[in-house]
Amino acid sequence: NVNVDYAPARWGRWAAALQWTSLSSRVVTNNDQVELPPLSSLNVSLRYRLRLFNRPCSARLDVANVTNETGLTISSLYAVFPLLRRNYTLTLATDI
Repeated sequence: NVNVDYAPARWGRWAAALQWTSLSSRVVTNNDQVELPPLSSLNVSLRYRLRLFNRPCSARLDVANVTNETGLTISSLYAVFPLLRRNYTLTLATDI
């Protein structure tokens, strides 16, 4: 995993983040006969700091699997799932 967070002062309230994940081939059977091929994915994020109702907030747009890769992943319970296609998440967070 490579994670980069970038928020230079000249950007003011804006910040960006990038996450690249690369997985090597992975064994998925007890007898080591079946492997999943290598898989890489790229995620990017933009954040904006603002105030709503006199409270500090941040709005964040995350784009996961930017390159729209297809493949399979293994959960911590050893279940195999398809990698989600490109997807978007918009989050608004505040501290109370």
